[in-house]
Amino acid sequence: MNKNVLGKEAREALVNGVSKVSKIVKSTLGPKGRNVVIRSTNDIAPIVTKDGVTVARAIKLENKLENVGAEIAIEAAQKAADKVGDGTTTSVVLTDAILKASMHYVNEGIAPINISRSLIEVQKDILNFIDDHKKIVQTPEELKHIATIASNNDPELGELISEAFEEVGINGIVNIEPSKNNLTYLEVKEGSQFNAGYAHRLFCNTSSGKSVKFKNSFVLITDKDIDSIRDIEHYIAYSMNLEKPLVIIAANFSPSSVGVALTGVKKGAQICFLKPPSFGEERTQLLEDISVITGGYYIQNDEDVMLTHYTPENVLGVCKEIIINEQETAIIHSDIVNNDKIMHAHELKNKLDNAPNLYEKQQLEKRLASIDGGIVNLFIGADTAVQALEKYHRAEDAVLSTKAARIYGIVIGGGYLFDYMADTYKRSSETLGEKIMSKALRAPLQTILENAGQSYEVVKSNIDFNNNMLYNINTYKLGNLYEEGVIDPVQVLKTSIQTAISVVSTVLLTNAIILTDGKDGFKPEQFTY
Repeated sequence: MNKNVLGKEAREALVNGVSKVSKIVKSTLGPKGRNVVIRSTNDIAPIVTKDGVTVARAIKLENKLENVGAEIAIEAAQKAADKVGDGTTTSVVLTDAILKASMHYVNEGIAPINISRSLIEVQKDILNFIDDHKKIVQTPEELKHIATIASNNDPELGELISEAFEEVGINGIVNIEPSKNNLTYLEVKEGSQFNAGYAHRLFCNTSSGKSVKFKNSFVLITDKDIDSIRDIEHYIAYSMNLEKPLVIIAANFSPSSVGVALTGVKKGAQICFLKPPSFGEERTQLLEDISVITGGYYIQNDEDVMLTHYTPENVLGVCKEIIINEQETAIIHSDIVNNDKIMHAHELKNKLDNAPNLYEKQQLEKRLASIDGGIVNLFIGADTAVQALEKYHRAEDAVLSTKAARIYGIVIGGGYLFDYMADTYKRSSETLGEKIMSKALRAPLQTILENAGQSYEVVKSNIDFNNNMLYNINTYKLGNLYEEGVIDPVQVLKTSIQTAISVVSTVLLTNAIILTDGKDGFKPEQFTY
């Protein structure tokens, strides 16, 4: 039986759902955040964690209408964290605070559309403000601080992750694997990496749902379009008969072919569609590199022969292991000596020595690093399986966050930059968005201090942002937080505010909730391809 709720009742249900999620998740925020115990019928033992992502994923409210609001906030925050590895809790706290401040004006009779537009407009100012206060990561120590904070203040993980990036460079791959014992350690492997990700998230097969990992996989390499599953069904059948995974790299995949492949994945098939790297001539060169690395044949678009006419055993490449996430792919090379790869690398080095200009030199350096580089495996161990899984998820997020910090820069942490922005808007707020932000942006710092048992008003009366004299919750003293390692990646703050404003706009502009029992045949997933 379906249920429809309209107008004010629908909006209030969504607001209440977001608020209830925030009350649970925000208790984990900051270095003094509290633990949350999660008990699932699927788990052998309860999970004890203060990781905001893990907590958010476990929340399901009894009130179905309010749960819709909770799911909107959690899904948006989760997607943000998938990109930058951190900020889930902050984005939920900001969402709740912005929503409450916005509803004050809705209740005064101001049209929700006007509030939404004003928030989107002020978002631009906030993003520019963050950029104006960023610093570039310059030392391994700063990278270690970021990794430690992102892994929920775990010094062991922080140090190992910073060591891993020192080993492979910031553009290299740090792959997270479960340890076969209770130890956490690094291991460097010969491998290649390139910037290209899976075609759909539902191809992911890891416990966190963020990546695809296959061992001893076949690889089909082409820059032709896959218009129908018939184009590739004999490759799929061949790999399934040999009980091996199959990764297909192609220029484009039709929605119908993705849908059929995902149906197979749900039934246990080991398949992944992979978007090709780069564009134009650079794409052609990178696909050639991949074909050499895997020993496969690169089927080019300008070849007249159709995909259906090739024999799988003659064109499929193989790799020892492949790891694919949303934006990048790593291929672990086989232990067998690949003479073609050695010769190919030698040819690229010769071309590099004779490169006619800086651009070609940079492109060749990038290709060499890709095919002749290293990949670090970070093996996660703990005393129990439950602890290892929780630590594994924290490590995944910390790797993303650390990489984002190294590429885009860092800002002062602990919620202080948002709070300083709130002060700025309080002094000179003119628009609705600025008035809302003058209150809402204080929420992260207020929450962090509350979790540490400190008074926001007392701390505010003693700090001096302009002179970098801020309260360090770890030491309970005033100090320069940059020097003391209390820092956040720029992208985490940006993504948190963008996510929060996006969710708030969605809620403000919602005028109905429809709860369906599924008997009408409506399947939202059919529109996600």
